[in-house]
Amino acid sequence: MNWSNQALKLTMGCGALAQTAILVDALKPIISIWGAIALFVAPIAIVAMIKIDDDLPSGLIKAAHALSVAIYSALLIATVTYMAMRGFEPTDTIMGFLLFLGVIPCVAIVRAIARGDYDRSRQE
Repeated sequence: MNWSNQALKLTMGCGALAQTAILVDALKPIISIWGAIALFVAPIAIVAMIKIDDDLPSGLIKAAHALSVAIYSALLIATVTYMAMRGFEPTDTIMGFLLFLGVIPCVAIVRAIARGDYDRSRQE
């Protein structure tokens, strides 16, 4: 996984922004607005704070990033389901693009873990 930290923050941040814009009002009766925002920011925070170059065991880094991908994926499914339930609106095209940007690093993380080259920077 040779993505820069800025690229991860940008792409996952766009996805988190779209999820927040769509689901924050729907979650308002369940959790507070700040709780919802914290939930949507959690995946990007995990990926940004626990980096591959850190002096942590690679198993811990892989587990943290896999958890981040799982949280993002669950929120993505909830977001798209909510968009379908309320009827797709014209702005959902832009939101869908932002959600797709957030999926790109998630696919890269899963692919790198599956191929076994996730911590390639430590092997060089």
